Amino acid sequence: MIFLLSLLVLCRACSTEVAPRRLQTGTIELGKVTLEGTDEHGNGISRTVNFSQELSDPVVVCMVATHNDLRSVICRIKSITSSGFDLILEELHKPEESGNHSQEEVTYMAVDLSNLPHNVQAGNIELTEIKQFQDINFGSSYSAEPCFFASIQTYNSQKSPLVVIKKVENDYFRIGLDEYYDNYLSGDVSALIGWIAIPKGSYNFGFHAEFDRTGYAVNHNKSFYTTNYMIREMGVLGTMISFTGGDDGYVRGYSSDNNNEVAFHIEEDQLNNNDREHSIQEEVSWVAFSTYNCFFIEGVCQDFCPTGFPEDLECQKSDTLIFHLTLDVIQDTVTYQGISVTTGEDEFFYPEYKLTDPRAAFGRGYYFTGTSHMTFSSGFALAPSFVIAAWIKPDSVTGSQTLFSKVASGDELIDFAINSGKPVLKLLLANGKEFTVYSDHSVKIESWNLVYFKGYIDATYGVTLGVNLDQASTNSIYKSWYYDTQLNYQVTIGTNQLSSQKYFKGFLYELKIYNGGYPAGDLMSSNCGECDYCPQPDNCIVLCSLSEFWNGSACEPCEEYCENGCVTLGTCNLCEDKLCYRCTSFIGSCTECTTNASMTSGICECDSGYYPDVDECKVCIQEQISAYYSKNYLNLTIESSERIQESKCTEVFSSAAISSFGQGHECLFSFYKVTVVLGDNFAALDSLVLRSLYSNNTVCGFYENQIQVQIEKPHVPKPVAQLETPTTVLKCQNLIATSKSYQEDLLYKWTVEGNSALSKYNLDFSSASQIQINSNDLTEGLVSITMEVKNILGEVVSTTNSVQVSESLIVNIDGSEFQVKRPDSLSISVPVSTCEESVSLEYFWKVTSISNNLTAFEEDSFWASQKSPRHLYIGAYSLPGLSEVEFQVEVKDTLYSFKGEASFTVKVLPSVPKLFVDTADGNHGVSQVLRINTDRSYDPDGFQLLFEWNCTSGTSSCSKLISNTSSTLCEVLPNLMQPQVTYAFTVKALKSFDPSIYTTTTIRITATQETVPQVKFYQQNLDGNIANPQKAVRILALFEANYRFLWSKSKGGSLVYDSAIDSPNLVIREGSLDPGDTYTIQVEVDSYPFFWTFYVNKPPGPGTFTVTPSKGSELSTVFKFQASNWTDPENHIPLTYSFGVLSETQTLSLSSKNTSAFLYSKLPYLGKNLKAYVEVYDSYATKSGLEFPIQVELSENFQEQEVVEDFKSQLANSSFLDIPQHTNSALQATINRELISDHNSSYYQEVIDLTVGAAKDYIDSFNQVSTQTASNVVGILKSCSLNPRVNTPANLQKFQSVVKKLADTIDPFEITDQLTEEFLEVCENNLAETNPNEKTLTLGIVNDNINIFNSKIFKEMKNTEVKNFLKEKIQMSLGSYNAQSLNSKNVSVDTASVQFSNNISSTLLSTQYGVSVSLIPVSAENYSSILSVDLIGQTTSKSPIKLRIPISNPSQDLECQHLYQSIWETKDCKLTNHQDTFAECECKDPSVFSVAFSSAVDTFTDNNFDETVDLSNLQKVKSDTLGIYFCGVEIFLYVVMLMYSCKLDYDKEETPKARSNSKRATNTELNENYIVDTSNRTVVETPINTARDYSIPKIKDLIQTFKEKHEVLSIFYLHDKDKPRVVRSTFLATKLLGDMYLIGLFYRGESDSEDSEFWATVTEYSWRDFWVLVFSNVIMLVVFLVLKSSFKLRKRYSQSQCKKSLVTTLGLVVSWVMMAYFCWSIVVFSAVFEKKVNYKWIFNSGIDYFSEVLLFSFLRILITLGFKKLFSEEE
Repeated sequence: MIFLLSLLVLCRACSTEVAPRRLQTGTIELGKVTLEGTDEHGNGISRTVNFSQELSDPVVVCMVATHNDLRSVICRIKSITSSGFDLILEELHKPEESGNHSQEEVTYMAVDLSNLPHNVQAGNIELTEIKQFQDINFGSSYSAEPCFFASIQTYNSQKSPLVVIKKVENDYFRIGLDEYYDNYLSGDVSALIGWIAIPKGSYNFGFHAEFDRTGYAVNHNKSFYTTNYMIREMGVLGTMISFTGGDDGYVRGYSSDNNNEVAFHIEEDQLNNNDREHSIQEEVSWVAFSTYNCFFIEGVCQDFCPTGFPEDLECQKSDTLIFHLTLDVIQDTVTYQGISVTTGEDEFFYPEYKLTDPRAAFGRGYYFTGTSHMTFSSGFALAPSFVIAAWIKPDSVTGSQTLFSKVASGDELIDFAINSGKPVLKLLLANGKEFTVYSDHSVKIESWNLVYFKGYIDATYGVTLGVNLDQASTNSIYKSWYYDTQLNYQVTIGTNQLSSQKYFKGFLYELKIYNGGYPAGDLMSSNCGECDYCPQPDNCIVLCSLSEFWNGSACEPCEEYCENGCVTLGTCNLCEDKLCYRCTSFIGSCTECTTNASMTSGICECDSGYYPDVDECKVCIQEQISAYYSKNYLNLTIESSERIQESKCTEVFSSAAISSFGQGHECLFSFYKVTVVLGDNFAALDSLVLRSLYSNNTVCGFYENQIQVQIEKPHVPKPVAQLETPTTVLKCQNLIATSKSYQEDLLYKWTVEGNSALSKYNLDFSSASQIQINSNDLTEGLVSITMEVKNILGEVVSTTNSVQVSESLIVNIDGSEFQVKRPDSLSISVPVSTCEESVSLEYFWKVTSISNNLTAFEEDSFWASQKSPRHLYIGAYSLPGLSEVEFQVEVKDTLYSFKGEASFTVKVLPSVPKLFVDTADGNHGVSQVLRINTDRSYDPDGFQLLFEWNCTSGTSSCSKLISNTSSTLCEVLPNLMQPQVTYAFTVKALKSFDPSIYTTTTIRITATQETVPQVKFYQQNLDGNIANPQKAVRILALFEANYRFLWSKSKGGSLVYDSAIDSPNLVIREGSLDPGDTYTIQVEVDSYPFFWTFYVNKPPGPGTFTVTPSKGSELSTVFKFQASNWTDPENHIPLTYSFGVLSETQTLSLSSKNTSAFLYSKLPYLGKNLKAYVEVYDSYATKSGLEFPIQVELSENFQEQEVVEDFKSQLANSSFLDIPQHTNSALQATINRELISDHNSSYYQEVIDLTVGAAKDYIDSFNQVSTQTASNVVGILKSCSLNPRVNTPANLQKFQSVVKKLADTIDPFEITDQLTEEFLEVCENNLAETNPNEKTLTLGIVNDNINIFNSKIFKEMKNTEVKNFLKEKIQMSLGSYNAQSLNSKNVSVDTASVQFSNNISSTLLSTQYGVSVSLIPVSAENYSSILSVDLIGQTTSKSPIKLRIPISNPSQDLECQHLYQSIWETKDCKLTNHQDTFAECECKDPSVFSVAFSSAVDTFTDNNFDETVDLSNLQKVKSDTLGIYFCGVEIFLYVVMLMYSCKLDYDKEETPKARSNSKRATNTELNENYIVDTSNRTVVETPINTARDYSIPKIKDLIQTFKEKHEVLSIFYLHDKDKPRVVRSTFLATKLLGDMYLIGLFYRGESDSEDSEFWATVTEYSWRDFWVLVFSNVIMLVVFLVLKSSFKLRKRYSQSQCKKSLVTTLGLVVSWVMMAYFCWSIVVFSAVFEKKVNYKWIFNSGIDYFSEVLLFSFLRILITLGFKKLFSEEE
């Protein structure tokens, strides 16, 4: 911004505070501009600065005034002319670091040497050499050292020399050139230096300037200097005028947040190094200047005089009160001293209030409704110090409510608001900083409050906020002030123009604005009498609400219809004169009378022929009276055009009329209406006579005593008698008769005839619309039932039905005609009723007729496809198109020779052709070939389609442009279309056998001269441009070039995108479209728009849904589900139905989608609060539904075995469509019955196996698996998994086989988000209530299932589409991304996240990938949540991923781990960071991840001890349990060893005794069989070798020691009376069994699969297995040492044979008890462990036995010998 000001006129004085010096004529300019910095090569970007007027001989100096870029830089001056000059930046740092310097602000000063101001000297000096200084004398000496500025005026090269000023005295200065470092400059170094000198002080040049010198005080540190005045957008320019250091330097400025402060420092170049510090203190000349003409107010240099300050040379304050708004008027515009405020959005006010208008209220100002405001239409400007005060009565303290606001150019200058009841002030200061002040004091709602604020200048800017008598002051941190504006602003009361959410709601009585420091506390008084605070003593403001008025002493309510208040009762008129229509105040001042009234002497009077009625003038004509009965004849209403006087019934109506009103009637009078509430037994009249309705009308002069009035009667249709009964009923069944007369307020009379017992069912008129005849009262024959129906007018009609009571069987088929479309399927059940408990039924089906068929009926294959004789299944395409087929079924009971038959017709409806086009509305280049393809269209009935194309342009045909109008392809060759013309191409897809059935669509193409992107579109869920709102809509763009896409909605209601709007693919979230709305979606392809318009289908319309009976017993009562009167608003038929039951814990699906609106089903017990439901689908699969409450009670005769047998029979004989019903019922009656009763299922595994097989058969039975079919399968899995004990790994693998089959057969498009959520609920059930960290196999299977499902979903997902699912136990995100976008991609789920490597795309083979991230939250202490990551697509190698996994209260060391073959492994995972709530890991390849907590401690604390004391585990022990065999073998070996040890010990007790007193060398005696060692009372049985090799005695001694000390060898070779062989054999067996027990103790019970192989399991041996082995050995070693110590005790009793025997016996008993416990535990472990755990356990035990016998025993002996030798040598 350049401010160019001149001294050609005499400068005016600024103020009386400190008057800046006035100068004589002359020209000086100061200004600042922004330079764009440098380009990438470091070259400065030049900018031209123009003088405000021509300077014939200019001198210019400049300085860089900001630090936007910290690199060293100076400003250079170029091309100085009389009209201006150029500025450019020069970088002063290393070339390799140069370039792209940021914008900087540069200040400059210019003078004209031919017209210098008084006392200003200037000139130019030509210098040609470096380091040559000259002393230059001033033309005249100054009285003191002046301020001095200099800059180079020429631009001889891109490298500038440095201007050095060594001294500035009052009479001369010393100046020269230097270079930044030696040899920096080469060639011509001459330069013209311009200089300016001016005495220190403040000057008024038309703008304000202050000149000063710093003394030797400035170095590289930022230096601050204060100006005399605060200046907005202050400029600063400086020159270094000393040279005391060895390094050169120059002055560079800083921007400052304070308005009375300048900042600069000495900067050095960075040409040789990056050090730019100048530590020596130098002197600087500086000038601070304003960029505008100044008015000096309160120490501020401001560019205008505020309101209340006269705009003269002095600008002195004349009046502090500049605005006073007192709202005691009824005016749209209120004016005070030329400042006007208007209400609302226009000039209209009372009585034509707009939504934005406040409401005038007598004695309490204006009421702001929460949408109303007032706007200042004429302006004012505030001084730096000002006060704004208001009297308000807020309705509430909720949210933020603006009282006063001033905004300009999008900035909030002032926002005075109430936030949560406390005043808040926000100001924008002159330095651009926002200053917000919050009050600690609250206003009172429903009370009057004075709120105010005062702004003032202190050391910094301060604000005082006040509420009534409480106030507090706050100062800003900035030395600035509130700078108001005079231009382009808006001032509002009651709202903030920048926020529509901050409306004030309540009363505003008064607003005052002061310029200056008026004491705000004087605006109020607390001596008010009946109120807390008031504007003046004893002058309280009225406290009434808007719906009340002040009667002089209290508030009274207005009439209910007075929405905008009132001033008196009976009228809403606010004017004193009630016939006044518009007034400007509450007393007098009427400006307009009401209709049919005129003003006379200031008073409104009714015109001739009219009379006053409160606030109206009514015409003097006969009153208008009407009378009518209400629709239901509850009331009789009399309405009058004239006001009716308050009276009584007996005074208005005749006695005859009153008697017709009925018993208990009541009369209600209200102004213009009389309402008679009719009583019982009323009589409807045609007319009546009214008396004394009105008071005497003196104006008009008439009075009517009796008025005859006709009564209008509402139409009451004659009753229609519709009776529903079965045509035949069994003698053992109850007979139910139900009225189907759906009129209101009907009464019913029943008459039953047939036998004498039926007379008790005769009922007189009542509301009973149904009767039930007990089976005990029925006899074979006809029963006649008559129903009479009476409406409220007493009209009666009747109907009679006859019912045959039979003892045979009945075939009940609901309906005689069924409809189905050829691609759909239909199942028709044949319910048979009989009184016999045991029957044997045979079904005989046949086709009795077929008509209208287009093709032959393949009847043999049709009957071959039937799977159940009790159902007729009509599969897709099994009947000929358009045919009507009549079927007959005959049912025979072979046991009782009963039979029955029924017939019905199946009508095959034609399907509408499916029309799909690949082109959207949009532009097309005339030089391009236009191709619109419909080759994806088809006839669902399987017949050929015909196509018809036509083209129109306006009203003209253009079909000749189309190459072939009967092809699937509409082709228009280049240059046939005209530019800027829109063509409508319409295509019809017609059925070949009936062209009247067709689908049509129109594509609108606008031709253009440009080449338009060639894009084709593929859509999903847009069937004939009709969308199902319950499925996602997808539009996929197909293209060859690299286009930019941008999707948007140009028409229609709300929607939610599930894909990025800049992706080629659009996905609209299911459930986000509004049914019945039309949407237009626009996509811009390289800025060319294309449009796709579609209609959102409505679901079927509301019908009825009933279940009869509504209460019954489990698995015995047959419930009839019936949907009736359902229609589709768009006639998308046929409708199909699905039925089920909802409980508190589950949804039980009972049927697949079918055209039958009936279902018969027995129900299992499901607990309380049951609801049956129906889902009704139209032909676009859009559904709606209803629920119906039912009760199913527990049966006392429940037999689970019978349920299972029935289940088997149902699966064998029923239609596959009934599989969901039968499986869910069986599951609930067996397995899930445990959840709601004390039942314990004995057949749960058999039921599970049957269910899994049935679910697979159900999937296989469909040609195409729909969403509803898949939902039924998922529902079956959910029922299977509700009981936690069912969720074993074996069963989960069976469930997985169902998931795989479902995923293999379903179209991905059919997988809705709702279906996915239902599937995740199954997965949650599979995880049950256990910690998934401990159920690794379960976790692996569940994760595999999720990945299987997600892989299928991904196939239809479009790029950038993301689906998020948040369940209680599983949270999942599934997204589709292209390979490049996965680099460094971060995917978050709740607090967990996954980040891929920055080069993962190099390992990917495909272009599109799915990323599935699932989080299983775990809150247990010392366990982490589980994070599953799956990358759907092919990869070449592993790529690291970073994980953030939530953890809970970690108290141990952490390890990252992943799931590998059902085992947690730490390989390829490392912990990188952790906090209290999360751990960060880096792992290779997607997997299932968690965090392990100190595996060694976990191994010890996590054990199966509870299993060993749980006697219920006996049930799990089977004959093939591995532990039985293992313990049996070990006990057998122990018994054999025990017997052998006993024999050896006995034999050796007879050997010779060794001499006890012999020396060590003679302690061994020879025998023919052994050596006797008497030194330690042992006999070592070593056979004598007469040919001993004495050359290696040490080896022989070592072998002998092994025989003595080895735990197994010593049993055979060592005889020790203190440790007999029996004891040692027992101890060894105890230890080995104990090791195996302890190893099993620390294994988890479930982590494997049933088909695990032994050696495959061995290869998975992990560190945890090793820790198990270590812990087991450590614990058993302690136990073993305790046992061995007992025989050390035995030695103490060596003299007592009795005590020695006791110790031995006790040791053996303890060992045997331990062996028994170990064997029991081993058997239990092998029963509860899965196969893989058993394998690991046995393998680890084998390692333990091998290492103990062949390794550790020998090592212990060698270590002991080593220690003994070591100690003997030391001795």
